[in-house]
Amino acid sequence: MTDSDKETSILMELIQERYGERLTEEQLEHVENSLKRVMDAGKALWDVSLENSDEPYNVFKPYRRKE
Repeated sequence: MTDSDKETSILMELIQERYGERLTEEQLEHVENSLKRVMDAGKALWDVSLENSDEPYNVFKPYRRKE
């Protein structure tokens, strides 16, 4: 079991404790699947190593109409 799986399991226990009586099994499965996707995306972000000097990938440049 990975750290992400453990965290997902802990969060699902919390969700079931707080909202379990109001949610159906199907809804709980949907929440768990959504939670897994969020946790995987978060892990992917944490796996990227950045230095303080790293610049953003895209620099926002607003469109300015030529007059």
